[in-house]
Amino acid sequence: MQDEHNKNQPQTDPPSSEDEAALWSRGYFPYDPPAEPGSSPSTGAGAFDRPPVARPAEPKPQVIPPAATTPERSTGGYTRYDRSYVPGDRLRTPTGMQEQNPLPRYQAPGYSRPAAERETEADSPPTEKRRGGFLRALCLFLLCILAGGVTAYFVSQWVIEDWEANRPAIEAVRPVETPPPPAETPAPTPVPTPVRSGSVLTAEEIYDLGRRQVVGITTEITSTNIFGQATTGRVSGSGFIISGEGYILTNHHVIEGATRILVMLDDYSMHEAALIGGEGLTSDMAVLKIDAAGLDLSPAALGNSSDMRVGSPIYALGHPLGELTHTFTSGIVSALNREVAIGQGQTLNMFQLDAAVNSGNSGGPVYNEFGEVVGIVTAKSALDGVEGIGFAIPIDDAMRYADQIIERGYVARPHLGIFPVTVSEDYAYFFGTVVGVFVNTIYPGSAAERDGILVGDIITAIDARPIRTAEELRSVLGHYTPGDTVIITVFREEAHISLTVTLGDRPAEDDAE
Repeated sequence: MQDEHNKNQPQTDPPSSEDEAALWSRGYFPYDPPAEPGSSPSTGAGAFDRPPVARPAEPKPQVIPPAATTPERSTGGYTRYDRSYVPGDRLRTPTGMQEQNPLPRYQAPGYSRPAAERETEADSPPTEKRRGGFLRALCLFLLCILAGGVTAYFVSQWVIEDWEANRPAIEAVRPVETPPPPAETPAPTPVPTPVRSGSVLTAEEIYDLGRRQVVGITTEITSTNIFGQATTGRVSGSGFIISGEGYILTNHHVIEGATRILVMLDDYSMHEAALIGGEGLTSDMAVLKIDAAGLDLSPAALGNSSDMRVGSPIYALGHPLGELTHTFTSGIVSALNREVAIGQGQTLNMFQLDAAVNSGNSGGPVYNEFGEVVGIVTAKSALDGVEGIGFAIPIDDAMRYADQIIERGYVARPHLGIFPVTVSEDYAYFFGTVVGVFVNTIYPGSAAERDGILVGDIITAIDARPIRTAEELRSVLGHYTPGDTVIITVFREEAHISLTVTLGDRPAEDDAE
């Protein structure tokens, strides 16, 4: 039987390496292609004329039913059912031929695979690894978003057009709502009337009183920027009503340069205001007027600032920052007779208070404990880290300026009629003269010309108050009114001379002293 088996086996070369020898020893032989028709196994294609090699007896193949799941092994030209595993073998399963292990097949020289295997692999293209999956998913996501946005846009346009086209019909069928009857307006709370009989009002009563008297002021100012273009800005401040005819008192710096002035009353109604007049050099006062027809105005009661004492309680009411309407703060009088610079070397007599005041409080009233106005908030310290230092013009001085503005349209400022030049200590030492104000020019028809002041005189004092600079001269003259008589001391020809001068009235546009 062994000879019969060897007779039917194709003859191949003996193994040429240890791997091939291992295959030969296990009974697996390379597959030779079938012989050409009419040829013998010894002379067919792929046959070798070599002596046969002794091989161990082949065990009897194990018969496995067709339904079994054991794979069919195909090695070379032999087929059998076996549970053993050889690297490189192909497994035949009920679903077809498939590779069991990707490891390379052992192949001896002269070995060639069956034609059926070569044709099957040629027909099956290699599987390529997918690349760029994340990038494709991202692109798909972005395209979906774009498509959704475009769709939403066109849908919204269609909805809007449809709404506009059908609005008249919708409005026509919309039911008319009957407004509810107006609620009954409660009777106004009576406002306490301040008196000077010694009755002191509470802070709540002073607030209720002042709320009807204080107004908010907003101005529009047109200026030119660095490019020569006109720009418009807004300035906010406060004020208070001083008469039932619609006169309002405020600071001049609140309305300076304004092209339009609006006044807000306690009921938040807005009214156009006309500028009656103002002056910012020596008084910083301005008077406005609104049309009082049909308005229930509540003028403020004016007190006497000369009665104030340091430590007296005071209250400030205004519109700080132009937004915090009707802000009410309290404090005391911190000091009296403070000379505060207001620009161009001018100073103004004010009293100091510690009530909180801010930008927008300017022009607002300061009340005493009787509910009377005793001052006008004008300035606060602008130094970093400084709080609780504010200044107000005494109401006695403010009303003197206001009366002049209402009567003349401007503040009557005393006029000496000279052009002053400061004589400093260095200049006086060099020229051997005194410190004071040099009279450089005298204007014709002025008080100085009429009462004997000469060009070249050096003014050293007014009513025994020393004068060292031109700014001090303007400040001292600001405490007088036209028609007042003063004693002016001048240095002339190495001697001091006292002259009696009656101050004149300076026109509003005249900047000379």
